[in-house]
Amino acid sequence: MVRLAHDVLDSQLVDRKGRPCGKADGIVLLVGEHGAPRVVALEVGALTLARRLHPRLSRWLARWGRRLGAAAPHAYRIPWSQVRRIDEKEITVDIDAAATPLWSLERWLAERVIDRLPGGA
Repeated sequence: MVRLAHDVLDSQLVDRKGRPCGKADGIVLLVGEHGAPRVVALEVGALTLARRLHPRLSRWLARWGRRLGAAAPHAYRIPWSQVRRIDEKEITVDIDAAATPLWSLERWLAERVIDRLPGGA
């Protein structure tokens, strides 16, 4: 049995290649016609975490993010069907993090900052 709030929220996510790809910031539930909820996705991103902390913080972060463009904080959903294993400290998901928006900030930093440093390219 998995206790969602205890075992899933804030756990480290690891992609299929063993690379860390964020934390489980939210859980997306779908309530069926009989009222029984089921987990459909994990949500990852600063906006989701900010929403958990305070609604005003998430609105501020969203406004600030519009100025950043591609590097803006975002929410990304990983379908529950992609969850492969839930351990004590991490959740393994069947995705390639580098091919998702999860690594948009890393790509943005590499292109705009690291590549411009001497010896960075």
